Amino acid sequence: MTSPTLKRLLARLKQLRMQQGLTQEEFADKNGISYKYYQAVEAGRKRDPRLSTLERFAKIHGIEVWQLLVPLSDDKTIVKKDDLKAKRSSKK
Repeated sequence: MTSPTLKRLLARLKQLRMQQGLTQEEFADKNGISYKYYQAVEAGRKRDPRLSTLERFAKIHGIEVWQLLVPLSDDKTIVKKDDLKAKRSSKK
């Protein structure tokens, strides 16, 4: 049985990859990840990804690790780290 958290993570990884218009293989190649490993992660066959793996995926997408676990919203918008920094700077 897959936990709700893992289901959210897997859905988010797929969503982020698809937003870039990439196949699993293209995403893996572009980011120096083994295609078979990424395929297994996204398919849920790697049920306990390491924190370092999640950190790497988050960095690739320009987001924080916790944003990989946020439930998908209707607009499927993710605020990237650079966007947050720009907003904070403009408020000063």
